[in-house]
Amino acid sequence: MRVSENTYAQVGVALDLCSCGMWMELRYPCLHACAALQAVGIDSLPKMSEYYSVERLRRSYAQSALPVNVGLLVLGTIKPPVITATRWRPKMVRTRNRSEYINDDSPIHCSKCAKSGHNARTCERREKERLKRQKDRDRLRALNQTA
Repeated sequence: MRVSENTYAQVGVALDLCSCGMWMELRYPCLHACAALQAVGIDSLPKMSEYYSVERLRRSYAQSALPVNVGLLVLGTIKPPVITATRWRPKMVRTRNRSEYINDDSPIHCSKCAKSGHNARTCERREKERLKRQKDRDRLRALNQTA
């Protein structure tokens, strides 16, 4: 279903699926799904999850919370937890967008040999070149020692 000139997605109205992934993730129809439902003549409101309903909100707050008896609490000095400083800078993990999915169909490619399945860092050709350079250095050292 094409919503505008820039966006295009495949929508499965019967299965409540959209190729953008928003309908499954957020459990309410995305723009593509709403456009497809409107084109078929189906109301999008019943396709929303019950978690977005007012009745579900009321049910979640219907339970009463019992107060805590302060007299039963142990009195004493409360100290902050012992925190040790971590060494080095923490690794940053990029937060992915909620609609971003990793495409497993595209394997990695090597920039050295242009083959798929590995990158330049793990390329066998790179290792062979390193061994060849090491051999050349050893030969040069041997020549310098004899001279």
